[in-house]
Amino acid sequence: MLQAIGTMTVLACRLCGTKTVILTGSMTTLDQVAPTFQIFEKLYGIHYIIPENATFATAIGAGLCSLHKTGLKGCSD
Repeated sequence: MLQAIGTMTVLACRLCGTKTVILTGSMTTLDQVAPTFQIFEKLYGIHYIIPENATFATAIGAGLCSLHKTGLKGCSD
């Protein structure tokens, strides 16, 4: 599964002209993720970022969006 994800990210990066991918979701907690994407970095020159709390990226984004929409101070662009 990780190889399929890696291959899709390589193709998407080539199409979009970018060299950075941010990985999120529960699969980022698997032990195989870091070594697998380190290999993809070496092979294809794409930088993979796995942020702290990557499993909660959707929830964090939704919360920030909600705060931004309600106009709370400190939550603007």
